[in-house]
Amino acid sequence: MHFRLSERVPKHNFYRRLRELLDWEFLRPQTRPVYSHTGQPSFDPVVFFKLVLVGRLETSSATGA
Repeated sequence: MHFRLSERVPKHNFYRRLRELLDWEFLRPQTRPVYSHTGQPSFDPVVFFKLVLVGRLETSSATGA
């Protein structure tokens, strides 16, 4: 038995719809100058900005702000 999260998320889920509407790839060239090529690998900028956005949206909805 395989579990696939994508099969469990409703088709009209806000984050699923956002993924379809927004191409996050513009972040890579925009952030390239501030990412170092030495030392420990950094978070992928797309992943980082998605996490920040989800954190902000979920905090706002939880607090009613």
